[in-house]
Amino acid sequence: MSTPSSILVLISLVSAISAVVVSIVTAMASNRNNIILQTRKLKEDHYVSFIEALHDFAAANTNNEAVKKFTFARDKLLIIACEDVVVKLLLYEEATLGKSNELHDAYLTEL
Repeated sequence: MSTPSSILVLISLVSAISAVVVSIVTAMASNRNNIILQTRKLKEDHYVSFIEALHDFAAANTNNEAVKKFTFARDKLLIIACEDVVVKLLLYEEATLGKSNELHDAYLTEL
């Protein structure tokens, strides 16, 4: 038969293991949420820089600096955007860039 002190040791050991497991799970969940928030912020930054570059490019599409900024922002967006955005972006570029096109706004809205 177990003595009362061995039962207390067993209870203490189980409690300590439980506390360690809870701490590990909490740290993993916190790290996962932190990564999600950082990714969301990175996506937001890339989308904002793309919209700014697109604005500058649309205002002065013969300006080499505007073309460079647009291309760089587009390339960054291609890295982080979802597949649907990439498809819409490629359709937009194919249908509008360097062309006189009355469907520009429709493609831009889709993008």
